Amino acid sequence: MDNQFVIAMYLRISSSDEQYGDSQSITGQRNLINEHIQTHSEFKNANVIEFSDDGYSGTNFERPGIIKLLEKAKCGKINTVIVKDFSRFGRNYIDVGDYIEQIFPFLDIRFISINDYFDSSKHQNVGDIGVAFKHLCDDYYCKDISRKIKSGIKTAWESGKNISRGIYGYKKDPMNKYQLIIDENTAPIVRLIFDKAISGKSPSQIAIALNKEDILSPLQYLINNEKVISKKNLKRVWTKCGVLRIIRDLRYTGLLVQGMTACNGNSNIKIPQSEWFIHEGKFEAIVTKEEFENAQKCSKRRLKKDNVKTKSPHSFPVKIRCGGCGHTMIRCSGRSKKYYCRYTKFIEDNTCFTSKLGVDELRIVILTSIQQCYTLIENKKKNDDERRASSVETLKQIQFLERELSSISNSKLMLYNQYSDAKLSHEEYSIKQNEIDKNSEVLSEQINILKKDVIIAKEENLESAIEILEKFSYSTEYSDELVSALIDHIIVHDESCIEIEWKFKDFFNAKTVIPDLSDINSAKEI
Repeated sequence: MDNQFVIAMYLRISSSDEQYGDSQSITGQRNLINEHIQTHSEFKNANVIEFSDDGYSGTNFERPGIIKLLEKAKCGKINTVIVKDFSRFGRNYIDVGDYIEQIFPFLDIRFISINDYFDSSKHQNVGDIGVAFKHLCDDYYCKDISRKIKSGIKTAWESGKNISRGIYGYKKDPMNKYQLIIDENTAPIVRLIFDKAISGKSPSQIAIALNKEDILSPLQYLINNEKVISKKNLKRVWTKCGVLRIIRDLRYTGLLVQGMTACNGNSNIKIPQSEWFIHEGKFEAIVTKEEFENAQKCSKRRLKKDNVKTKSPHSFPVKIRCGGCGHTMIRCSGRSKKYYCRYTKFIEDNTCFTSKLGVDELRIVILTSIQQCYTLIENKKKNDDERRASSVETLKQIQFLERELSSISNSKLMLYNQYSDAKLSHEEYSIKQNEIDKNSEVLSEQINILKKDVIIAKEENLESAIEILEKFSYSTEYSDELVSALIDHIIVHDESCIEIEWKFKDFFNAKTVIPDLSDINSAKEI
């Protein structure tokens, strides 16, 4: 295994940083860090890996680039982290301090912030008054910017300026970014949906009809026109909920409606209609108010159901995805304990899972798979312990060989002194020098081989998986909490095969085969 010194350069820029020009850009940060690496001899021949986040705020660590960096750091694959300044790594004083003062030192990782003149190999902590003050300024800067942005948005809402990205059926006026105009490509589809609703068609019937005609859904339309990037390679189709969202949207009557939701952490919450910012006559309507009211009748029953949402005792703790379309499966309404793919009725001739999967059957399979994980971890722990014990002996051998190598180096110096004092002829000196060099090469090669064995043993790290499994003692009973801790999601292909996507893929097999469901049901009856 390559034991090369690894440097991780981290680059970040948010949308608010663009006003400061190229020095704050990704390119500017990259050039600065590369120059720093090239001017420091201790980084010569180091392997440099780049991690970056373009357009992400530094107020939290939910950024793709920083997540990848930290994953490699925790696996011991990074020796040094270099950033332009503290604010690039993060703007939250407490979180940044935790990483620099506790996490990175524990992982034996050096942290360098170039513009802050901070190097963890020379500073004891980030608590120095200058560094702490810099952190507090960054923290205050974020809060101040956030307050100003929210104030600006509210002012625009109150004045009747449209600052949303637009909605299906409309597009932004190229001459006025605060104005919406009719989108000739999608407005007829909106009109068609309302016409079908007014004629008595249910939202499900409308969705099926739209899919039969291969009409792109709003999200798929944006993806195809490269206005948004899809995180998953899934075809977005019309569904009952998608049709309902259009039918219920007041903006299709020509009203400018904003402030309908508010951000609460990582999720959005609905704001009461009485607090919305509504302005009339701001853009052309697609349907009249009378047509809008008539269309609501087809969704009236659905509205009543949405107003009463309670968590079912049969809800599953992780997402269950269809192996055909890849979308999340949903639970049957009422007290049913089964999950199904809703896309089967909206798309013809698809590869979706067409049956229903019972929660009880799924829990039995999950429990069995987790119990197998306990056995697997125990075996790996045993092997790891044996490797660690072996590593101790290997380290002793390395120390012995290094002492031998040091002794040979001393012998070489003594040999040279004898030659310089004319106690040895040139021929005798050359012969003995070649013998010493050969012995030195053999010892160096042995040492390198033994060091690789130590590194491999060290990298057989099961700490994260072991920590979770040891938190829950081996049990014959199913646990939602344990499922959430170990499993990312589940993919259902058919009644006889599901795929479990574990959070620790390196240690657990990805696929688990479900036995015939009739066998499971028979076992339950017994």
